[in-house]
Amino acid sequence: MSTNPALRLFAGYFDFLKGGTLDLSAHSVRTFQVRARQVATSAETDPFDSSFEAILTPTANVLWGGARTAQASSGVAPEGLTTTITGLPTNIPADGKTRLFQIHIATANHADWNIPNAGFFIWQGQKYGTMNGPKACDAEVDVLDPTTHRWHRVGLEAAGLNQESVDLLHWATGPGYDRTVTARITLGAGFNAQAGQSSLSFGYFPGSGAPDYFWTGQKLTSNHVKGARTCV
Repeated sequence: MSTNPALRLFAGYFDFLKGGTLDLSAHSVRTFQVRARQVATSAETDPFDSSFEAILTPTANVLWGGARTAQASSGVAPEGLTTTITGLPTNIPADGKTRLFQIHIATANHADWNIPNAGFFIWQGQKYGTMNGPKACDAEVDVLDPTTHRWHRVGLEAAGLNQESVDLLHWATGPGYDRTVTARITLGAGFNAQAGQSSLSFGYFPGSGAPDYFWTGQKLTSNHVKGARTCV
């Protein structure tokens, strides 16, 4: 239906009556079963709910405006996106040393979910943590640009939809359905982690106005190291 690639609309028309009439008695129920399936496609797909609209009309091809006898809608959450963190130790000493790890983003059916940006968030637990993440001297995460081979320091706060600092379009390798981000983490001497609560997460922060189908995390513990440099 739509010529706008950012707003994909599809319509299916069903003549349930085959030229007859739909006779509904008061308080009665008529059920029609409809099946929809998302197939493998090269078209980009945003990680948002799909909305299914069911509209009963007296004539065909009446969707926007026009006569409607009844209308109902339902949002359906997308599936098939898997994000994992690999190579990241569960215990990272606060010793000022850098440790490499990777983020893997894979999708089913070779679908490109069109995710241009993402964000890291380090939560230090109720005792130490803030929504702004650790202090600048206490923790740093950098992401590698595979083209220029330069490292880019990224934010560690609970970012909103338009504040993510990880540029997946330029810093992730692989096709749209199987992408890899190479990153490194450094914890300074002042970093504190609360046992059982601290974590490093990646994706779209839940509750930030972004869809939360793209979010993963790993528990994080740490310990202070005598003589470690104060600021990363």
